[in-house]
Amino acid sequence: MIDYFSNLTFNLLSHNYIFSGEDDFNIKNTKELFFYKIENGSFVLFHAISESVLQKDIFQSKLNENIELLKKDEKNFKNIFFVTLIICDDDIDIFEKYSLEPQAFSGQKIYPIYWAVNLNKKELIYDKNQPNDIFNLNKIILDSYENKKILDEVGTNISDYKAIAKNFSTLKEHAKEPLVTYILIILNILYFGLMELNGGTTLTDNLIKFGAFEKSLIFEGEIYRFITSCFIHIGFSHLFYNMFALYIYGQSLEKYLGHFLFLAVYIFSGIFGDFATLLFMPGNVVSAGASGCIYGLVGCIGGMSLISRNNIRGFSFHSFIVYISITVIMGFFDLRMNNAAHLGGALFGFIAGIIIELIKRKIIEKKLAQI
Repeated sequence: MIDYFSNLTFNLLSHNYIFSGEDDFNIKNTKELFFYKIENGSFVLFHAISESVLQKDIFQSKLNENIELLKKDEKNFKNIFFVTLIICDDDIDIFEKYSLEPQAFSGQKIYPIYWAVNLNKKELIYDKNQPNDIFNLNKIILDSYENKKILDEVGTNISDYKAIAKNFSTLKEHAKEPLVTYILIILNILYFGLMELNGGTTLTDNLIKFGAFEKSLIFEGEIYRFITSCFIHIGFSHLFYNMFALYIYGQSLEKYLGHFLFLAVYIFSGIFGDFATLLFMPGNVVSAGASGCIYGLVGCIGGMSLISRNNIRGFSFHSFIVYISITVIMGFFDLRMNNAAHLGGALFGFIAGIIIELIKRKIIEKKLAQI
């Protein structure tokens, strides 16, 4: 016998949906659930209900009541999708039986969507005028037909399901503390202090002496400058801005990537930024700073958010676009800015983020298929 609500709850939680209720809510034998999710400025409220407890008049009034409640929050979101899933045991025309009037999406702020599943047939019932998927719900709903062995050992409260489901989420945190971020900040500050005590951080000759990026020296074989230049900053304001950005974006991303993968993205973003400088900046330019590395972190967050359609601790794909746009505009007005390094680092990080998220998703799908 399919325990559909238990399977559905597990799948929704493992896909980063949030349960609307208390942690001590008992899943077993429930007939109605509410979940929600925020993606790229849009809000989805997912309402699953068994037809066995539906009463037409009450159902219609509840629908209208929920839509009225959502109107209070409509100014906070780009769109609000209210998905109602009716779970039944036989073939019914849900639209006729419950007097539902599905409408095509035409940019309306609050968009009600009506679906049904027949537990005797593995299919989603929907109106041709409405989408048959939104925020990956189609796959979640159909996957819930398969009982999960792992749930045999789980308790009955929503908190028990959350504890298990978090291990199957692509947004699972892999590090408790952003130790690498803190170490990188300390190393940059120490190196800055060393340079200040030995000639300063603004004179070109001293920058080159301590390992700044210079084209002619790179071509002479001093490739170590691809790394050392990422730890050199030209003046205190340059150091402060970059370390502040590293603290903000670093601690957010490192918890999701883990220490080693985070460090790899950071370093290779800096190297890629220097390669972009080598290719696109005119003349024998001297360049330094951790900006390429940091833009790589921002790009990685953007790539991961684009594929997962989730925010990374408040940062999204749209945040990435805004950040890069501001950089390009500022680069036109301040010729001291190395836009090649910024955009090169961001491009590497963005591609890395997409690849990382796709690999994580494949791993999660295999794990889910085995339970």
